[in-house]
Amino acid sequence: MLLLFSLSPIVVTIAGLLLRLRSVYAALLGVLTAVAVSIGYFPIQDWSGTSIWLVVMVEVLLIVGGGLLLAQALQTSGAQEQLSHWVHHRTGSGVKGVLLVVHGVVPFAESLTGFGIGITIGIPLLLHMGLEKRKVAAIGLLGLCAIPWGSMGPGTLVAAKMSGLSFDALGLASAVFNVVPFVLTGMAAAYMASVSGCKTKAMASGAVSGLALAVLVLLANFCFGTAPAGALAALIMVLGYVFTGRIDGTQPLPVLAKKALCSYAVLLLGVLGMG
Repeated sequence: MLLLFSLSPIVVTIAGLLLRLRSVYAALLGVLTAVAVSIGYFPIQDWSGTSIWLVVMVEVLLIVGGGLLLAQALQTSGAQEQLSHWVHHRTGSGVKGVLLVVHGVVPFAESLTGFGIGITIGIPLLLHMGLEKRKVAAIGLLGLCAIPWGSMGPGTLVAAKMSGLSFDALGLASAVFNVVPFVLTGMAAAYMASVSGCKTKAMASGAVSGLALAVLVLLANFCFGTAPAGALAALIMVLGYVFTGRIDGTQPLPVLAKKALCSYAVLLLGVLGMG
């Protein structure tokens, strides 16, 4: 029974979305349900550690809130759309373009902003590649492979506090084991994007791409800490794919796209500076 009560906030939120409530209202219902369940069935017995968790909660809210604000501003201004079109022009369609999205664009945006915002950038790119819509949805979700570093790692921060490990130690351990999802997502995405007769070669490319991202994430965790590791590794992947892209990819970077890159740069450099 306690398990059902624990799941109830998630179930209520999903039910709200299925009933076509606005996402804000569905999320608010989930929060209210969580508060009610916490008071009724999971009361706090020891308040001595509340101050510690209050600090963690504020940190997480600031990280996620800042990322959402940035993503909403860039989306409203049209900067994300322009940036997506430019990246697609550089890399074209096919397996290479798909791997750019799965191991570069989506993890980069997700690491900086979180909350699945990376999909809102990756999906339009995939649609421009001429893939079937059902494949676009599946491949876009595969891009959410850098979960421990999403939104600069608040989930890892909470897990570190609960386990008694340091933030960077848990991030480094996550980087070691995350080689498996990185490789598998690359192989799956490449398989779906390739034509019959070329699937083995495509899956090999996906595996190599996943290994490259895994190595970069591990090095970034070791050299710069957990918070910026996902963003830095994914950024290097994006640059690698973009600048080894099509020879005729000479379209200049639009003004709004430049502003989007500047915003991401300020955020990333700020985190590196604080570290």
